[in-house]
Amino acid sequence: QFAFLGRFFNLLKVITQSLIKFILEGSSELKYVSINALKTISQRCKTKFITIQECETKTLLDTILEAFPAFLNNLIGDEFVEVLKCIVLLIRTFPDEVSR
Repeated sequence: QFAFLGRFFNLLKVITQSLIKFILEGSSELKYVSINALKTISQRCKTKFITIQECETKTLLDTILEAFPAFLNNLIGDEFVEVLKCIVLLIRTFPDEVSR
């Protein structure tokens, strides 16, 4: 069901940016759903998250990492841990130690 996102990077980018916004600004229920959605999408499309796409200057992982200070300030307990798990999963996707 997520295969179409791999073919439409711009859609994946907008969804990722929206999820980050919901995680940072949403109610606790919206944060929970958004964190789970980000984890699921990043698991299913992990290579798209770590690869710079055509006409782009950074990866989607870079976009998530740029929000990291805000995650530190706005998330508590399990919320932060789940976002961190998502980031670790994406970092582990890199093929070699140098890239990680």
